[in-house]
Amino acid sequence: MKKLSKANLVTWITALLAFPAFGQSFEVGLEAASSGDYATVLENWRPLAEQGDTVTQYNLGIMYARGESVIQSYTEAATWYCLSAEHGYANAQYNLRVMYARGQGVIQNYTETAYWYRLAAAQGDAGAQNNLGNKYFGG
Repeated sequence: MKKLSKANLVTWITALLAFPAFGQSFEVGLEAASSGDYATVLENWRPLAEQGDTVTQYNLGIMYARGESVIQSYTEAATWYCLSAEHGYANAQYNLRVMYARGQGVIQNYTETAYWYRLAAAQGDAGAQNNLGNKYFGG
């Protein structure tokens, strides 16, 4: 297992600022992540994710995809990304697209790749818009 990187901590802090209604559980998990207490991160974030919090689901996806504070599992990452993506979270849609393109944790499927690209692009995700444009340009 890898330790949480500073770049990913910034991702989580950004998510917290973008969605201030998280409550104490997310904040406690975020603080625990910054100090390396990953058991507390999971203890606080897993219930939020299971209750349908899309940003927390996305963050658990990141943790599993990168093996940060948990044993790396692309299957588990795809599960969390999918839950978040189905509720419209563009970052999760984009990451799920990547997993379908690479066949990480899911069966490689370019139809699914395009589907999640379009959804993320429609929400203004610049990376998805750029990559989707390149796909159309290149055929």
